Amino acid sequence: MLLEYLIASAIGFTGMFGILQFAAEITALHQQIIQAHAAAAVLREWSALARVLGDPIVAWEFCGVASRTHFVDTCQMFADRLKHLPDHAIEITSGGNLTLTWRDLSGHQATARIGRGLP
Repeated sequence: MLLEYLIASAIGFTGMFGILQFAAEITALHQQIIQAHAAAAVLREWSALARVLGDPIVAWEFCGVASRTHFVDTCQMFADRLKHLPDHAIEITSGGNLTLTWRDLSGHQATARIGRGLP
């Protein structure tokens, strides 16, 4: 009887550990989805702002000036989304591509890019 109880307990603990592992993987996947969505949203808005202002660098620096009244929502969105991307870096390549890199949950560098910020 004691042996059967120990076997049942071991099976139960193994099952609970499996559920805990599964929950951790779901949480990690959720965080990766949030990061990918945040990066895509930043790049789309940055590209749109660059089209309006005529230059991606000007568009990025535009939100750094606190006195701006135009595009307040866009600038706030940049700040909100970039909070989800640890160690983020912005780059404008010579071809006009906009690139956003950040450190993902596993510590690796993740990259998102959008082609030609300007027509």
